[in-house]
Amino acid sequence: MKNKTDSAGKLIELRQKIVSLEKELQEKEIKLQKTEEKFKSFFDSITDMLLIIDGRNRLIVHANQQACYMLGYKNLLYRDYTGLFPGKDEILSSPEDITFYDNVCEYKEITLSDGSLCPVDITVSVIDWYDKKAILLSLRDRREKKIQEEEREKLVSDLQEAFSKIKTLKGLIPICSSCKKMRDDKGYWNSVEEYIKTYSEAEFSEAVCPSCMTKFYPSLINKI
Repeated sequence: MKNKTDSAGKLIELRQKIVSLEKELQEKEIKLQKTEEKFKSFFDSITDMLLIIDGRNRLIVHANQQACYMLGYKNLLYRDYTGLFPGKDEILSSPEDITFYDNVCEYKEITLSDGSLCPVDITVSVIDWYDKKAILLSLRDRREKKIQEEEREKLVSDLQEAFSKIKTLKGLIPICSSCKKMRDDKGYWNSVEEYIKTYSEAEFSEAVCPSCMTKFYPSLINKI
C-alpha cells in the first residue's frame, strides 16, 4: 500500500513538473514571438534595402519590405542572391570568406524585377542568425545621388567651357607712343578699338570727353 502511495505521489509531482515546464516553454515562446515581431518591425522600418544571406547556399533567408518594394518583388525569400546582380558577381561566398568585406561599402549595380539596372551602395557584414552565421547586405539606392553627381559634373563642365570663352587682356601690350595703335601677337598694328574688341568681350559706344569738346566743338558747349 505504501508503494502505491509513493508511486501516486511521484506521478503527481511529475505531472506538476510537466505542467510547469509547459508553462515555462509557453512563456518563452510568447517572449520569442514578441522579440521576432519587434525585430521585424524594426527591420521593415529601415529605409535601406536589407537582405540576410545564408552564406553556404547563397539563399536569401530574410528581406525587409523596402528591399521587396525597391527591387520589385513580392517575396525574395529563398532566392539565390547572385541572381540579383548582372553577370557573374562574387561579392561573397561564405561567412568565413566575407571577413574581408565586413562593414565595407562598395559600389555595384543590382538588377530589378523588370530587368533594369539600379546603381546601389552595398555594405556587407557578418551577423549571427539563429544558430549560425549569416551575411547582411545593406543596399542603398544611389540613382538620385547619381543624377546629382551628373548634374554637378555638367555644371562644372559648363563653367569650364564658359571660362574658356572669356577673353582677358594681360601682360605687356605694345602700343605706339605717337598714334596709340597696338601691336597684336602676329605683328600687325591695330587701333585701340580693334585690338580691345579682338582680345576682350568689351564693346564701344561713341562719346566725346569734355577736353575734346572744348578743343574741337567749342560752339556746342553752351548748347549742351
